[in-house]
Amino acid sequence: MRGNQPQKRALLASELVRTTIARYQTNFQVDPRCLKFKKNIYGKPEVEWQDVDDSHLPPLHFNISHNSFLIACGVTLNSPIGIDVEEKQRKL
Repeated sequence: MRGNQPQKRALLASELVRTTIARYQTNFQVDPRCLKFKKNIYGKPEVEWQDVDDSHLPPLHFNISHNSFLIACGVTLNSPIGIDVEEKQRKL
């Protein structure tokens, strides 16, 4: 990978997650840039709701994966989700 392409993909992936979560969980009542994340006991990222009464929000689960050409983001309510994308021509 050349230059800063991996960093750009990681930034795009992060913005995709933030925008998607803000849209589906709060109907954009929370600025996507204000969302904070924490890792659960298994190391998977979760939203760390701050200054939001999350008692009325259904449990939101998300997962993201990206490679050189694709960014995939999945969001579910009440069900865990996992996504893994790989390079089409990956070397074993």
